[in-house]
Amino acid sequence: MVSARAKPLAAVDLMKLYGKIHFTWNLRTDHLVWNGPINKLFGSDYPLSTGSSFLTRLTTASFWKRFNEIDAREGNDYTTSYAVTLPNQLACNITEVATIIRNEKGLPERLEGSIQVCDDERHHKQKDFSGYDQLTGFPSREVLLENLSCLVEQTKGEVAPGGYLVFCIDKLSLIYFLYGLKALQNSLLQVGTTLKKFTRFNDTIGRVSGCCFGSTLKDIDEWGVFQAAHRLVDACSSIKIKTDIETFSPTVSVGGSAFRDGILPIEIIRQAEQGLFEMQNMKGTGITIQQSEGGKIDATRPKTNQAGKRRLADAKNDAKKASSEKTG
Repeated sequence: MVSARAKPLAAVDLMKLYGKIHFTWNLRTDHLVWNGPINKLFGSDYPLSTGSSFLTRLTTASFWKRFNEIDAREGNDYTTSYAVTLPNQLACNITEVATIIRNEKGLPERLEGSIQVCDDERHHKQKDFSGYDQLTGFPSREVLLENLSCLVEQTKGEVAPGGYLVFCIDKLSLIYFLYGLKALQNSLLQVGTTLKKFTRFNDTIGRVSGCCFGSTLKDIDEWGVFQAAHRLVDACSSIKIKTDIETFSPTVSVGGSAFRDGILPIEIIRQAEQGLFEMQNMKGTGITIQQSEGGKIDATRPKTNQAGKRRLADAKNDAKKASSEKTG
């Protein structure tokens, strides 16, 4: 009698067997709480504790499909289906069913619903192979990753090889539920245009997911990465979006990583995104840069101007000291 060893089920198959994973999404804070083993699908490196950390797993096409289908809802209940990108870069089709919970003034407070892995390939659009984002004209994630890979290979052993930044508008879902789809589009377009305007001519910026922009930086060390992040976030602080309801100013958070020997490009991106989502878990816009020693330069901005200036000055001094120690 021949016995066969059973093969372990893949994460996607396990999630199909599990069924619905329920969530509560606080739109005011963008905090996302899951009631189910979401880490089985995305891994422990992607805790998905904020709305942005979940939305960054959506390609640009899936991002717009989700919001367009939510926009076509009747009342406060919606159902939408789209594809998410897993850590192994494979696509997984899911269906999201949720209800918009409003406060006594009728303003959106949170989403309560569930996601479930499904098989239907019709749930998401065919992948865009143009390599460029239709809204901004920026290179896609694949093109930017190729650019980053070439840059890492070309700068091995250099004192100031380069770095990578990832930007995200804070509380994108709240912007949509308060002001509508057009305001969401305008926010992404104006932030992208501003980042492009203030990016150095020899650096490259792309749209790496539905909610995030990425930028590869040439000839730069940890201190330079921090300066670039600070400059670009400050440039975005003057953006104003006009709507039929009011004019608002979106805030932008950024995470970054400097090149280090032996670190793969995909890991550089992961570290930058991890820093970004850590900042968004905290209150307010901020900057997190990964240093060559693996530490972080924290430059969060408290509401009080004096405290903010003091913490920014301390962060700059730490970054400058780390850079001088490396070059020295």
